[in-house]
Amino acid sequence: PKPQNPKTPKPRRLEILMKLFTHPMSPPCQYVFGILHQLGVPFNAHQVDFMKGEIKTPQFLKLNPLGKVPTIEDGPMTLFESKAIQRYIISKSNVKEDFYPTKGKDKANLELMLAFNDSTLQPAFT
Repeated sequence: PKPQNPKTPKPRRLEILMKLFTHPMSPPCQYVFGILHQLGVPFNAHQVDFMKGEIKTPQFLKLNPLGKVPTIEDGPMTLFESKAIQRYIISKSNVKEDFYPTKGKDKANLELMLAFNDSTLQPAFT
């Protein structure tokens, strides 16, 4: 039999990490940090300087027309609003149903807690 050539390893693609525009005093940013860390998703954090008006620069407003954090860049995609970012990270990470339910009573309870956070807890802290 003819000897087989060893397979040439595929060249590794340079992984471009998700970029998170954040501020440490922002509870919504902390929610996004929590999901990223819980799921072990690699990312680069860029702390936005509110005092220098970074969130109102034309460059930042192209990313997020509301001029708020958190905002992410993941390749060509930009996304803002903490719950949308969290759901995106979860869907991209292919987590198990027990971590993030997608149907039935468990899904309804999850949505209830997310809505409670947005409408009751979040306004109390901002």
